[in-house]
Amino acid sequence: MNAKETHIAISRHFHLSNKSLANLPHCASQRFNRNDLARFLGKHSFNKGAEIGVRRGRFSAILCKTNLNIELFCIDPWSAIDNKYPQERQDQIYEYAVNVLAPYNAKIVRRASLDVVKYFEDNSFDFIYIDGNHRFDYVCPDIIYWSQKVRSGGIVAVHDFYGGEPGVQKAVEAYVHAHYISHWYMTKELAPTAFWVKP
Repeated sequence: MNAKETHIAISRHFHLSNKSLANLPHCASQRFNRNDLARFLGKHSFNKGAEIGVRRGRFSAILCKTNLNIELFCIDPWSAIDNKYPQERQDQIYEYAVNVLAPYNAKIVRRASLDVVKYFEDNSFDFIYIDGNHRFDYVCPDIIYWSQKVRSGGIVAVHDFYGGEPGVQKAVEAYVHAHYISHWYMTKELAPTAFWVKP
């Protein structure tokens, strides 16, 4: 699908009206959550994607279950950052994710996102889903560099637009403003996902 076709498909899938305030996201008219976004991606053959920040692999598994033809790159360093979780605990979480994703076509990449982004061609992904470190200085580079890997008509999605670190919201708003993306979307849940179509 090209960008226009993707916008139309999103509007139909999420039951959106044509009314929205300028520079604010279109919100799903019912209580659609990120699992519904995964179903949308599968239904419309967004087959090649990457999740940045995998944690236990639960959402990666949902992306795989909703699209049997998916090729999903699951990128996460599983490393101790800011002393939130010691490395031993991170290693346990990594092993859990490996087991959860074992039945699927998921390629697990245990490295920092910006260390591996250069190995992928620009415009080669149908979608990316960013859910890594939520601090502004980490979210911004993830959005900037991984967006370059998404084809025109593909989708860039960022989890925890509200409900997480304020850096996520600020990074998303800065990016869509700087790139003149006035037509973008958000799921309806406590920790919503913001997403937009690559022009």
